[in-house]
Amino acid sequence: MYQIVPVLTKEAIVRIKAEALLQAAAVPPPQPPPTRDAAPLLPPESSSTSGSSSSSSSSNNGSISTDAAAWSRINSISGFMHPGTCAGPAELAFMLQQLRSGSEPQASALHSLLTGLRVPPKVMDAVSGWAPPTDCSPDNYTGPYPMPVALIRYGGLNDPSQGQCAPNYPPGAPAHICGHVSFVELDGQMAFKQALAFWATGDARHAATALRIMGGWAAVNKVFGPAMDGNGALEAAWGCASLSRAMELLRAHPGWQQFGSDEVFQQFVAWMGGVLLPVTDAWVAFKTPPPQWGHDGNVYANWHASIAECWMAFGILTDDRARYDRAVQLFHTTVAGYLKWGRGRWAANRLIGESTETLRDIYHTLFGLGSLLQTAEMAWQQDDDLYSSSGHVLAAALEVHSRIVNAGADESLLPPNFRLFDSMPPPPEGCVWRINLGSQLWLAVNATTGAWVSNLTDSFKYVLGSKYLPTGFEMGFNHYAGRLGMAMPETAALLAANPVEYYVFHWGLGSLTHAGSAALLWQPGHIASRPSLTPAEHRYQGSRNCQHTTSSTHLACYEPHPAAAGSGACCPGSAVPGTTHHCPGHCP
Repeated sequence: MYQIVPVLTKEAIVRIKAEALLQAAAVPPPQPPPTRDAAPLLPPESSSTSGSSSSSSSSNNGSISTDAAAWSRINSISGFMHPGTCAGPAELAFMLQQLRSGSEPQASALHSLLTGLRVPPKVMDAVSGWAPPTDCSPDNYTGPYPMPVALIRYGGLNDPSQGQCAPNYPPGAPAHICGHVSFVELDGQMAFKQALAFWATGDARHAATALRIMGGWAAVNKVFGPAMDGNGALEAAWGCASLSRAMELLRAHPGWQQFGSDEVFQQFVAWMGGVLLPVTDAWVAFKTPPPQWGHDGNVYANWHASIAECWMAFGILTDDRARYDRAVQLFHTTVAGYLKWGRGRWAANRLIGESTETLRDIYHTLFGLGSLLQTAEMAWQQDDDLYSSSGHVLAAALEVHSRIVNAGADESLLPPNFRLFDSMPPPPEGCVWRINLGSQLWLAVNATTGAWVSNLTDSFKYVLGSKYLPTGFEMGFNHYAGRLGMAMPETAALLAANPVEYYVFHWGLGSLTHAGSAALLWQPGHIASRPSLTPAEHRYQGSRNCQHTTSSTHLACYEPHPAAAGSGACCPGSAVPGTTHHCPGHCP
């Protein structure tokens, strides 16, 4: 597929955003529908320590542009705009306008966040049936569950030297993985959910719960790891991303002086920078150089992506430009290595958009994509375009993996040369299949000794662990389809089947903050600025013969010529705005 999108410099992004907000100021807020499923929602200025207040007339009558301007703060030293999470001031103002009018999907997304409706429970103990809470109650959360020493092995298992789980660790929760569960599945997730719920409802009890969680870990935890030979760096990155963005939402809130605590903030920053970040730094420094791995540089995966998100979130929170720049560098390096497939010497039997972990399983691949997309969105809030990295390859990755998830159990709907894992031939007797990320091959290894026996060389790519996760699809679609007008049919279908993103680990809730926002926060400015923009051309192989519906006027599509299969040759077709288009079956 071949799509034309504009080159977006920092100056162009600033100009287009400003023009869009200027035009949004003239658009009256939408009126509430005749009926609504939820109680009226409160803007953030109306928060109170008691958790109830009357709505603010100025915010209710204000426009997105006036609210965004009122909440924006630029640090004079770092130049960072705050609040600077994946949702900036404009997205937060857009979210509140949507909620006040009862518009979808924001109304359903908030209801899901608060009540847990539409959130699949994650049962983590088969005997007790225990699962982390799916709701976001401001009163009923029994955490935090901080541990003085948190040492987490591969697979989330506790290290024997870790010590005891938190005294208040939930009954029925799995004790053998209490470090992972406490930090990531419970406290990390809940802190961010509560912080965003505070912005969405104005109920200060949510802010108090989020601060209690972050203050609890900062006060108690002294050791986190291990940095090597365990899950420490990954677990630290997962928690760091959620907690840093949660603290940013709270500290950048206009009511911080009324509900916040500078002491807790300073303690949190000292703990994060002194205990968690060194673990991620050491892992990247030691594990990244290819000589440490001894294979074709296929090292970049979801760990690097999660660490990049952690670094960027913490860098913005603390106005640490050096940390932010390191995150940007790690992001670009990870995108280039993780998504290099389908091009150059990595082109054979691969699609552009496949990742180093696609052949491992889709589950972990979505971890990596979600972290990269959320990192790109945080940078976008700072007027930096990371979405265009490596020729907008993240757009291709969204389409390829959306198609795989959309296919479900129907093997005929998978991309070319993909098969379901159940179709994999049986391994040799006494062996099991094991993926090798370095060689990108399935290996038959002795089930007892683990010794290599043979490789699977049938050229098919077998799909394992294919399931939907809310890992950046909404934000990615809002950017590539909403801002740039790219055709994203598979991602659109995935979102239609999963209209409300929940929150897992450190990904999700894009339906609440971003869904549909590009129509107001970008497109008006883009249309006004289009004559001054330079078009850029990007190719990637389409995942479904370039069949799509599009409203973009900057689009052409390609499919491989049957006589040149695998050669990369393609033949052009034209796209008609607003119509379904099929590429020609032969080169003219």
